[in-house]
Amino acid sequence: MIVNLQKNIRVTLQKQMEMNYSWLRTKAKEILSLSGHTAYNGARIWTPGYNELYNNRTYPRDFFYMADACGDLLTPDEIRGEIELFLRAQGSDGRIPNCVYIDGKTVNWLFDNSQFLVNLLYLYVERSGDMTFFLKHYAAFERAMAFLPLHPVVHLVCSRYDGKKMYGFNDTINIDGCDLFCSLLYYEASKKLSLLFDKGRMYDHREYWDRESARVQSGLKMLYNNREFYLSCFSPTGQRHVNVKPSVWGSAFSVYIEQSSEIEKQEIGGWLIGNYNLCVFRGQVRHLLKPNYWDDADCLPETYQNGGFWAAPFDWVQTVIRSFNCGLANQMLTDIMDDFQEYGINEVVNRSMGYLNRMGHLGNYSASLVPLKTFRRLQIPFHDFYELVTGKERGNLTVSSQDVGSGMQDDFALFETRDVTPKADSEVDDSEWSRMPFSDIVTRKWVSEVSDQHPWIQLDFHHQYALKMITFKRDNWSAGLSQKHLLFNHTGLTDMQPESIMVEYMDCTGVWNLLYADEKYRKLEAGENFVLRIFEEHVATAVRLRFKPGPVCLHELRVYATCNHDKRI
Repeated sequence: MIVNLQKNIRVTLQKQMEMNYSWLRTKAKEILSLSGHTAYNGARIWTPGYNELYNNRTYPRDFFYMADACGDLLTPDEIRGEIELFLRAQGSDGRIPNCVYIDGKTVNWLFDNSQFLVNLLYLYVERSGDMTFFLKHYAAFERAMAFLPLHPVVHLVCSRYDGKKMYGFNDTINIDGCDLFCSLLYYEASKKLSLLFDKGRMYDHREYWDRESARVQSGLKMLYNNREFYLSCFSPTGQRHVNVKPSVWGSAFSVYIEQSSEIEKQEIGGWLIGNYNLCVFRGQVRHLLKPNYWDDADCLPETYQNGGFWAAPFDWVQTVIRSFNCGLANQMLTDIMDDFQEYGINEVVNRSMGYLNRMGHLGNYSASLVPLKTFRRLQIPFHDFYELVTGKERGNLTVSSQDVGSGMQDDFALFETRDVTPKADSEVDDSEWSRMPFSDIVTRKWVSEVSDQHPWIQLDFHHQYALKMITFKRDNWSAGLSQKHLLFNHTGLTDMQPESIMVEYMDCTGVWNLLYADEKYRKLEAGENFVLRIFEEHVATAVRLRFKPGPVCLHELRVYATCNHDKRI
């Protein structure tokens, strides 16, 4: 039994997280309601929150950050409406405007709008399953990507004669050379286009974008410096440029989109944690470590993009930190929520001369709602089995992108397979099952999907085992950001994730017992794992997972347990 002190700590953390999630979700609904407008073409569009500065136009990057964070608060049709607005405003050379006003007027361009439009496209197809829209408009998206200036040798997005403003949240900083952040966005967008073309069976286009992502990934290694961080920009010719700085945002984002190698992830994670107080203030993140400033900027030091702290990169940074220090990541989440509730959801905040200097006219900023995505990844709200299961320092049910086997060296993986789908016994290939290395440890049973019964997967053990942990990943055929989980499933839909889950085990007397249940279980996102850690002793002869009726597929279902209580197999 877990001691009461540990239980109380977890319950306190859980309740705090749940209250913060509820508050932020309610605030997001308010911001979405008040920042929605009808554009000149009749489409519903969203400005970057409701405030006096941004109340009459929409930006592709701001809208993507908002839509990606808000989840079900925006419908797929609403996302498509914004995409269509920007496609209408696309230039003859492929350029996507930086913003579109409600009346249809457009303003200049930056070198990230194309990538964010691809991100919106991918988000729309992922949530709707509508490949028809992609197949109708794919040429426009390829023209948008072709507009971007790429260096002929290292294939990174670079500045050119008619503009030195690159990434929109860095648009007061003059970049002369190859830009890290726009290149990372190009890598991410190329990967997504490859997957969409693969789904559409346009394999020549898929291969082209595979080559593009590989080329830019190779070029990005030129920006990795001192085995700790990525530089904001550089000159392939060796010419000295201003604004070549260690990039906090870019280094975290590189890990977040899985562009960085595993070694780089370790090094960047250590760099961020070691310099946490130099780049994070009340959960919000500075572009550069203090006390550094940009050499050539249109804003003064300690203001805006030249020393301000932003919520936009919150999820990237906390995700990297969480891989190594869950306690610090939890504190970062708590800090940003405290700041939001005390001072509002701002675009940027600052500290100067020992007091807070808020830019109040930029409050209610929709792109700063990104902690909503963090809460979804952490499976908030949590669940009620405090004494039974827990997660690493943050509650009961854990969802993380870490290797679920890490830290489990004393346990034995009883069962592990790639993809399992509840289906009729007649459809199961028993000869294939018998070749599995675990076939002599467990026997599987399946039931078909019927309208009045939950589909389930049952594992019958050949001995008695003390359960330790049950895990599975998002359906391997689903679309998402994780590079290991980027395929569409074989049905043509974007996912087959369970929408409810019940875990039961059979004890030594042959009686089934409920271990965990959640009828409102949220679907996993790309790169997430379901992790059920079991701390009380439950000796089982079988485990059964039940799901809501409907198509369901699990990836890498694993049951960890020990034989004869503490005796390892």
